[in-house]
Amino acid sequence: MHYFTNRKDTLGVESTALGNTGVAYFNQGDVDEARAYLRKALKIDKKTGRKSSEALRLGYIGHIFWTKGHLNKALKSLEDALKIYREIDNRNGEALTLGTIGRIFMLKSELGKALKYQKDSIRIYREIDYWNGEALALGEIGLIYLKKGDFNKALKYHKEALMIHREINHKEGEALNLGYIGDVFKIKRDFYKALKYYNDALKIHREIDDRQGLIWDLVKISLIYITRKSKGYLDRALKYLREALNILDTYKLVYGRDIIQKAIDSITKKVSGGNS
Repeated sequence: MHYFTNRKDTLGVESTALGNTGVAYFNQGDVDEARAYLRKALKIDKKTGRKSSEALRLGYIGHIFWTKGHLNKALKSLEDALKIYREIDNRNGEALTLGTIGRIFMLKSELGKALKYQKDSIRIYREIDYWNGEALALGEIGLIYLKKGDFNKALKYHKEALMIHREINHKEGEALNLGYIGDVFKIKRDFYKALKYYNDALKIHREIDDRQGLIWDLVKISLIYITRKSKGYLDRALKYLREALNILDTYKLVYGRDIIQKAIDSITKKVSGGNS
């Protein structure tokens, strides 16, 4: 039988339990409950000097502020986490947090800062030889260049990320970057190439049973057919949207359902009205 030797051990177990509960609520989408538990865990971590756990809680709290749209509060929490990761020389935590801060600066349209943080993240991932992290950061840089309107650089970084994901056989990352490349071609109005990449992503998401990724692929493909406007293409769009709706209903998923249903209703009305 194990006995706790002191009060610090007991508090450590309590913090872990609170933190795990907070993460469970976060994964379920209940961010308010998640924050409440994570803050309790954070208070204990600060009291007991558990630096690694403290940084972890701050990172999750930063994500919660991000999801609620409080970007400046998210940055503050993440910068506090970054400071601790550097203090305890946790290189992976440092790189991950740098990348997350970069994403928030991209959302704030501060693209120069976003690029700097992602490049700092890549530098560390390369130093510690963590290919998956490097590929994810390369993909984020591709998104930044897409937002800047530099399609050639966006494609360059997404294709570099895609190559790494394939090399390490990371199917989820491969599908993600195939979708990103499709997005670039869609914006360039090269719909044929966009469809090719979306369908490649769709095939992988079916293979790995990533339902949320599958739904987004189906919606993206339908949007391309919708732009073509003729009845034949609208019928194809309906086919993909109905499959997406069926997945949502089968697995009792909620996110995006209302938007997809409204799109189906609108297209059905156009098709039945004889519009082309």
